[in-house]
Amino acid sequence: MMTHPGNVDSARHENGLFGYAVNDAMKEIDLWLGQLRKAVEDAGIADKTTFAIISDHGHLEIKRAIALNVFLRDRGLIQVDSEGALTDWTAYSHSTGLSAQIFVKDREQEPMVYALLQELCAEGIYGISEVLNREEAKRRYGLYGEFAFVVESDGFTSFHDDWNRPAVKAYDLSDYRYGRSTHGHMPEKGPQPPMILSGPAIKPGIVLERGSILDEAPTFAAILGFDLPDADGKPINQLLKCY
Repeated sequence: MMTHPGNVDSARHENGLFGYAVNDAMKEIDLWLGQLRKAVEDAGIADKTTFAIISDHGHLEIKRAIALNVFLRDRGLIQVDSEGALTDWTAYSHSTGLSAQIFVKDREQEPMVYALLQELCAEGIYGISEVLNREEAKRRYGLYGEFAFVVESDGFTSFHDDWNRPAVKAYDLSDYRYGRSTHGHMPEKGPQPPMILSGPAIKPGIVLERGSILDEAPTFAAILGFDLPDADGKPINQLLKCY
């Protein structure tokens, strides 16, 4: 069974990385975990139940959101009508929070778009700290899709989807990507998402300083007695009693 209590995530988007609201959300999740453990004990299956507490990402506080599409529009790569509505595009930035995926309609245009992104990165004022092409994104993070490039935040800038000015936006709590704290950044930055396991399948007292989130699903599959041969990750055998 999987549950997704999103309280800490929501509290951070609305209030920032740490504070009373986040502490209260942690207390609520602790209460719910206690209820789940009691339910397992009441059902008489505690001796064959493994608990996994995981998170899909960390958070970083942001100070602003920058609309990269404004600058793509300035370079003629996004076209709009007289009302400012999108009509066509050569390159388009899709925000994922503290990074953005850059789509390029024609692959022949990718070198030109890459040079522009590197120029914006080098300027140091557009919120970009690094530009990855599709091969680099897949090799480093297992991230792949229809995009051509990924741009990474400078650590305090989120990216906005808008193509209309102003290019720098204020906080917007109606969208998780533009709140006071958000995610979508390179996973080695900031507070790390945890993975805590306990139960009959788990070796007690094992502490691993770092790991890959890609290894979580194969590890859970191994606990359940099967494998995922096509997965990008692999079981974390150091944690499992069956290895």
